[in-house]
This record gives sequence, structure tokens and C-alpha cells, in this order.
Amino acid sequence: MNPINRHEELKKVLVQYLLTTHQTLSPTLNAERKRLLEDELFLDAFIEALPMYKTWGPVGQLQDADLPNMSEDGRRLFKEFIAKGLMPDDRRMYMHQHEMLRKALSGQPCMITTGTSSGKTESFLMPLLARIINEAVRWHPAAPEGTPDMDPFSGRNLATYNKRRETRHEDRPAAVRAIIMYPMNALVDDQISRLRRTLDSDEVHQFLDANLDRNRITFGKYNGNTPVAGHPKKSDGSPNTYAISKLKEEVTKYRQAYSQLKQKRDKSTADEAEKERTEELMSFFPRVDRDSAEMIYRWEMQDTPPDIMITNYSMLSAMLMRNTDPAITDDKSDADIFEKTKTWLAEDRTNNKFTLVIDELHLYRGTAGTEVAYLIRLLLERLGLEPDSEQFCILASSASLQEQEKADDFLKKFFATSRNFQIITDESSRLEIRPGTDQEFSEPDKENLTEDVLIAHSGFIRNRLPAPAKVSDFQNRLGLSDDQFTKFMEILDASHSPDIPRYRLHWMIRNSPGIFASACPDAATAGDIYRTVGTISQQKDKLVDENGNYIYEILFCEHCGTLFISGYKTQMSGVMPTDALLPQSANLEALPNGFSETLITREKEKNAGVFWSLPKGFKWMINNRARVHHFCSPLTNGNQENHQEIPVYAMAGSQGDHDGNPVWKPASLNPKTGKISLFPAAISQDDIAGLYYSSGRPDSELEKAPAMPPICPHCGNDHSGNKAFPSPVRQIRLGHDRYTQALAKKLFSTLEEGNAKKLLAFSDSRESAARLSHGIEAAHWRDILRSVIYGELLVDVPPAELIEWIKDHPRASDWEINTFIIQHNILNGEDWFKNLPKVKAWAQNPDLFSLKNITNEAWSRLQDIGVCP
Repeated sequence: MNPINRHEELKKVLVQYLLTTHQTLSPTLNAERKRLLEDELFLDAFIEALPMYKTWGPVGQLQDADLPNMSEDGRRLFKEFIAKGLMPDDRRMYMHQHEMLRKALSGQPCMITTGTSSGKTESFLMPLLARIINEAVRWHPAAPEGTPDMDPFSGRNLATYNKRRETRHEDRPAAVRAIIMYPMNALVDDQISRLRRTLDSDEVHQFLDANLDRNRITFGKYNGNTPVAGHPKKSDGSPNTYAISKLKEEVTKYRQAYSQLKQKRDKSTADEAEKERTEELMSFFPRVDRDSAEMIYRWEMQDTPPDIMITNYSMLSAMLMRNTDPAITDDKSDADIFEKTKTWLAEDRTNNKFTLVIDELHLYRGTAGTEVAYLIRLLLERLGLEPDSEQFCILASSASLQEQEKADDFLKKFFATSRNFQIITDESSRLEIRPGTDQEFSEPDKENLTEDVLIAHSGFIRNRLPAPAKVSDFQNRLGLSDDQFTKFMEILDASHSPDIPRYRLHWMIRNSPGIFASACPDAATAGDIYRTVGTISQQKDKLVDENGNYIYEILFCEHCGTLFISGYKTQMSGVMPTDALLPQSANLEALPNGFSETLITREKEKNAGVFWSLPKGFKWMINNRARVHHFCSPLTNGNQENHQEIPVYAMAGSQGDHDGNPVWKPASLNPKTGKISLFPAAISQDDIAGLYYSSGRPDSELEKAPAMPPICPHCGNDHSGNKAFPSPVRQIRLGHDRYTQALAKKLFSTLEEGNAKKLLAFSDSRESAARLSHGIEAAHWRDILRSVIYGELLVDVPPAELIEWIKDHPRASDWEINTFIIQHNILNGEDWFKNLPKVKAWAQNPDLFSLKNITNEAWSRLQDIGVCP
């Protein structure tokens, strides 16, 4: 995949999407806006060289000194186990991963601060798993082969907690050996998928059956999404049937999803890549059977805490406050998790150790960081541990805590410990440029770029990019033409050689803040009668143009594309006080940020107004109630050939009345002062004639009335009864969430099919991340639904040839129709003959559809492709 080509493709697709979404009635404005989006929406792509790290070697080469404080059996088992999933044999450890493993197992608190894609997750998972495996070699055997496989996930067994542990005969002390804490649920979900591949695959199960006497290293995700909230029993001791029912629904959903994917993988006749993609999808769902390592619901984890628990600080804080209800017999709660872990730690103060992993530690600063620091102190107290206890093992990762002295001081205060931290960086493990590789490309090399050529010039390539730079600048430094640079990027993408530099591209894309222009069209657009505004820009802070005309935000009707001028209201004093429209709010108390936070389409009528300018060359036609009912172009030499009339939907009510009915009033706008003059007031030469919207409410109620009109005066589309979208008049822009969703969807669509087709989206806040996640999922579901229904409509429509023949032969018998189908080789003719009543009904009324049949077929199709209807 050439990322440069993808950048251009994304730019083209996104611009076309925005133009289609906000198509206006003015062709010149549409063309101008296209140029504006292409020039200003996308900044130049930047390219950054990724660090290249020294490798230590495969896990199998670890010696006794590399795995301190482990037994001989523990070391052997750990090396074999890690090679089954987390660190396969063909993968070599980085130097910093080896350093983290050795120092963490020696008992030192460690934090790793290497960059993105440097294997930080593996760096803290390896010592965590090493400690658990070192203990696991002493566990008693689990269920012997041939033990009856009682279903631990039946409704009855769900109500009695962990039947799975009972049927597997696991008798080791149930306790949390490690907690991995993440700042957000998105990272929790990513981690749980990795642990499923590491601890719950078929290969790992076979290994554990053979080497750990069929014991499992259990893990569980405990956050707000973990089923199911509440107690398993009511206060009277009877089962909580509602909660049990909800849990059974969740378990059934998980089981069906995993089972379907497993069948697809096992029965797949596709290539290995297809099977790998299916296995990747399987890691997104828990494995629901007796032998799985993952615990999926709260009651099970409360009864038998998992060896590894993944959570976030919000849930951990809530768990520490939950206790059993003394009024409920045999009640379970989150407190049981901590009590059982505390008991396990007290049983062996020398060998039993609790590991706390904090990922993205740099996020825990300020007030939030203080809260988490005290949360850790509370957790240790509940576990009966002191911060300096040798039973308390600390592992952390961060991308920004680099200064040794300041970082060490921060870590000691954060974890309330006096122990010195080992801060592992990537400085000592970065690869240096090999001598003899820093020569420039020769002309023959440029014309015949290959992987070998890039390896031979790897030093030269790396030296051309000491810091992030524009892609175009990087190309010029390499001295490559456009075609040569395209070839260069393709080789980089396809190569797996460690001697070729790796790069990351940064695409800077911003959302359009809207369209802004004056109310005075340019002479160059005189041929476009619907171009009622001047030169457009995306600079919302510019107040006036070069001629002193106010610059307003331009709105449009989403149905017909008519342009409107919007502005913030103020009162102009005089004999007859009148409104004036300003580019920004005149409310000084709202400055500097207050007014800019509210979209003008969400303002109330007291604060904002909307004006529709007359199309060029048109004039009002006003009836005896002083209401415009037409815009009319003038006659040319008495000739009506080019005469046009545009009806105006001015709505009920009369000009000047406050009867509560919205109305468009004949008025004029002064482009330099913003003054609105209502008909029949005199209009100056500079004024622009048009219509001014009024809700018809008295002044005392304007604070409650929306500023946006419920009906378009041009096309008449009325949104009065639409609570979700009460006005057809919109901004020429997408909201932040919708724009991000569109960008994510378009970006994902440009990626090539294959195993590497993934998209991970981050947001600054949990709320934004939740909206983004739900928005992308909902938009994707709607697109699939539209596609499926459209396909069913096509299938549901008989061939046009058959319909026309039946129309021409209305008295034809079924036998004659079947003869026609056979003689003319009508596609799917047998199916249409079986459904002749529908075919005849279609011939009589081509608009006739059976909604029930279409939806039933669509629902079945959605289920077939794995989408929940």
C-alpha cells in the first residue's frame, strides 16, 4: 500500500463526499468551494522516521541470569509458553524488552518509556506472565481427560457462579495475581484481544494441557461493559431471574459469535490469509466453553478471581467501595475479589507476589493523577500490602516520561514507595547507521530502485530525514522524481528487511468551519442568478471584505440548495428601531469565547437572524397583505421568453403581526452596516432586497424561538413537525463527530483488503471517544442496511421484458406466461413463474412492494453476513 497514493485518494473521496452532502443551488459557488476544500482541507503530509531497535534474540535463548528468581521448571516452561503466542520463535526480542524482563524479575519497580510500536505491551506482559508461570508449576492437576463436560454456562449454573472451576477440578487458591489498569475502555478492549491470543488459543490450550496439568492462566475484563450488574440473588434469597436472564443473553451472544467464526475458520476453503483474518476476528469475542481461560461475567470473577484482571481506574474505584449485602444469604460482591487476593498473599509472604501494571502513566497527572495515586494506596491497604513490600511488583509504561531525575521523583510519589525505579528507554537499543551505507543514489540506481539498492543506501536514506518533514521535502532531499519516489515508497511498504528504515506518515486534516462571504456577489459570477454572496472563504474570524462589507456565515437549504445569510442580531436605534445583522455577537459579556462555542444554527431568534437575498435581476411581487408571493425577473423589451417567476413559500401570518406563525418579510439588508429595513421602508442604492425571517412571536418570547426557519421559502420543504431536524436550513459544514466518522469511514475504505486492514481512532475525551465509536458503528450499519435493502429491491423486481409482455397481454394465461419465460430465457424464470401473482401485481402497479417480504429478506441477509439486524 503506497501511503502517498492513499493520501491523494482519501483527499479526493472526502472532498467529493463533502461537496455531495452540501450541494448548493449555485454552480459557481460549488466550484469555488471545491477548490477551497482541495487547497485548505488537507495540509501537506508529513513523514517521520521510526527508530530502528537492536534485537537481543529469540526467547528460547534466555539463560538463567536473564530470568532471576525463577525455578528451573519455571524458566523452561516460560520460554516454551511465550513462544506459543506472545513472542513466537521467529520473532526476536528487542534489547529494551530483555532489559525490562530481567530487571522486573529481579524485584525492581520498572517503567518503560520507549516510543510507539516498540513493543511496550510485550515488555510488561512477559515479566507478569513469568511470575504466574513460576507459581503455576506448583499447581495441582486440573480436570483429567475424559471428565464429563457439564455446561458451566447454562442458566442454572450461571446463577451458582463458577461451575466451570468445579467441573475442571481446579483447586489452586483463587486470587488476582496481576491487575493491568488502562485509562480508557478502548485500550482495555485492545488488551483483552491480545490476551485471548496469548492465553486462550487452541495451541496454548494444548500446551497447558501437556505442561501445566490442564490448568489455565485465567484472565478477565472488569469494566462497565462486563455482564452483569447487580446481585445474583434478591433480598429474600430467591434468584435474581432478571439479571440471570440478561447474563444468559450475553453469554449466548458470545457463544454464537465465536462458534460461527470457528466454523468459518475450520471449514474455510480459502487460503491461509483468509483463515488468519478469521482468527483475528475470533480474538474480538470471548471463548465460551468449559476449557476457556477467560472469565466473562462479574459473578464468576467475584467467586473465583482471575489470575489477571484488566480494568480502568473508574471501575477499580467503584469495586473498592462495593461490599456484600448482609441481608442476602451467600451474597457475592467485588469485595470478595480483594479479600481472596489478600488471603492468598498472606499465605506465602515470600513467593506470592501481586503485580500492578499502569499503562500510559503520563496521563495520570494533575487532579486526575492524584485521585489515581490515592486509589492505589487504598488498593494496597485492602490487599494488606505496604508500598515498599517485596510482594508488591510495579510495572508501568509511558511515552513521555524521559527525564530520569524528575521521572523517578514522580514515580515514587505516585506509588508511595521509597524504592528506586528502573526507567528503561530505547537510547541504548537504537540501531546506528552501518558504515558504507550513506552514499547518494546514482542515476542508474534511481532508474532501477530495488530493495537491495535501498539496503545499500540505508544510511543515506536515514540521514535525509533527521526530523519529521513534509513528504515533498523528503523527496527532494533524496533527489527522486515523482515516479521514482512512488517506486521508493512501494519498496518500503513491501520490505520486511531490518536494514531498511521504517517511516510513519502524518496526515493533517481539518474540518471546515463553514463558508463565509459578504452579501455582495462579484461581477465575475454575474451569470449565476443563484449566486447571492461574494467570494467565499473558511476564515470565520474575518469580519469585513476589502470593500468594507460585512462577512457573514452562509447557510443553505438541504433540499434545494438555496443560499441564506446568517448573522447575530443587534438593535439599531432610531425613530423606528430595527434589527442589524453582525458577523459576530455584540454581546460583550460572551467574549472572548462564549459566542463562538454556540453554532448559529442553534441560536435563538433574539440572538440571530436569517436573510434570503433576491436572485440577481429579480424583484418582489407583493400582494395586498404586504406579503411576497413571487420573485419575478424583469421583462426584456417586452419579451417574456426569458421571463422567470420563483414562487415564495412565505407561510401563514401577515407582515407585522405577532400571531405566532412564522413568516418571511419583504426587507432589505445594508451589506456595510447590516441594517435590516422592512418593507415598505425606503431602500438605499447599496441595500440588497430580499426576505427576512420572523417567527411571528412577540419580543418577550424570542429567547425561546429558534432562529432557524422551519420552512424553506424557495422549495417549501416544511420541517415544522420534525423534532430531530426542525429546520431545513443548515450550515455548509459537518459537525465534529459526523466529520470524524466520515473521515474514519473514508480512510478505512481506502485501505487494502488483508490482514493489516485496521483502524484505531483516539479522542481527547471519553465522551468524544464513545460518540465516535457509536457513530462509526451506526453509520456503517445504516450503509449496510441501505445496500442490502437496495439489493433486495432489485431481486424483488421482475425483469422489465417480462413486465412489458404481461402489460401487452393482460388476458394471458399462466401457461402462456410460462411459455414466454421459457422461449425468451428470462433470468430466474422458474422463480418468477412460482410467483406469478406478484409478477402480475407488479405489472399493474410498478410502485407496489411488499415491505414485509423485503424486510424479512433483508434481515436474513444481514444475519448471513454476520450483522445484527
